[in-house]
Amino acid sequence: MKQRWRALLMTALLHAGTAQAATPHTASPSLAITVKFDFYPEDSTQIHRLEKKLQRAMQRARVGELGETEFHLDGNEGFFYLFGPNPERLFAVVGPILRSSTLMQNAEVEERDALHRKTFLLLQDATP
Repeated sequence: MKQRWRALLMTALLHAGTAQAATPHTASPSLAITVKFDFYPEDSTQIHRLEKKLQRAMQRARVGELGETEFHLDGNEGFFYLFGPNPERLFAVVGPILRSSTLMQNAEVEERDALHRKTFLLLQDATP
C-alpha cells in the first residue's frame, strides 16, 4: 500500500510539473522559458535547424541550455523548453533568433522565475 501511495504521489507531481530530482549539492538550471508554437511534420527540418541555432547561441552566451523539444502531432503543437537561471537574459539571446523564424511567428512565450511569470506572443518586430 505504501508503494502504491508513493507511485500515485509521484504521478501527481509529474503531471503538475513540479517534480524535481533531489540532489542536495547540485545546482541545475531551472526552467525559464517555454515557447509554444504551431508544428506541422513538414516543418521538422527547419525546426531542427532552429534548435541548433538556439543551442549554439545559448552556449556561446552562457545563459542556459535547450531542453528536449516536444511535438504533439495530434494537435500540431510544438514546445521548446529553455533552461537557465535568468529568463530575461536568456530571452535577450534567444528572442532575436526566434523572431527571425517565420515558424515562430505568433508563438506563445512564457518566461518565469521563482517569483514572476510573464506570457506574451512572439511578434516579428516587437519586444515583450
